[in-house]
Amino acid sequence: MLRILSTAGVIAMLAVSSSAATLKYETELRGASVAPEAVSTDARGKAKLKLKTKKEMIKLKVRVRNLDLDDLLDDPDLGPIQLYAGEAGEVGEVIAPFSLDDFRYKETKKGFKLKIKKIAFDDISVASGMSFDDFATLAAVGGVYVDVDTNANESGELRGQFNGSSKPISADRVQPAPVPLPATGLMLIGGLGLLVARRKTKTA
Repeated sequence: MLRILSTAGVIAMLAVSSSAATLKYETELRGASVAPEAVSTDARGKAKLKLKTKKEMIKLKVRVRNLDLDDLLDDPDLGPIQLYAGEAGEVGEVIAPFSLDDFRYKETKKGFKLKIKKIAFDDISVASGMSFDDFATLAAVGGVYVDVDTNANESGELRGQFNGSSKPISADRVQPAPVPLPATGLMLIGGLGLLVARRKTKTA
């Protein structure tokens, strides 16, 4: 889970809290992004995540090149693709797994794709105690990533961190989970300290 939110992350979270019936996120899938150790691979991909906040549903598109369906790890519980909660560079907590049996993976000329048109967050989430609003907040601050597992790299061959920037399509609500108190306190104390220092400089 995210431990301390950056100033940019807090701003993004506040933007989400005041808007957005639909939020869009994108990411590049690369072996170099895999944690805890980067993976050398010719595979590449892209992922698009869309949140429908009013109905608490998600859409997900994943397209990968230079990997075949036969290369994917057939884990009955987690599947070859998952959404995780975690910061870049760390191994996070599984939010939603997408198994080969339950979701539609399709071969393409150069690889494969997974397309989930619309599904309720509660129907796919395996993260204990995580609500849709918690998930939306994590996405808004760059705390959600996609992982692609293969037979050659069972812990992940590709990874993409959603960058936390989104353009709201229509105004609605997402009630984000509160920023953890220690992080909130640190940011407020730091901000107040900076203001005091500036005032002392001006009056000196």
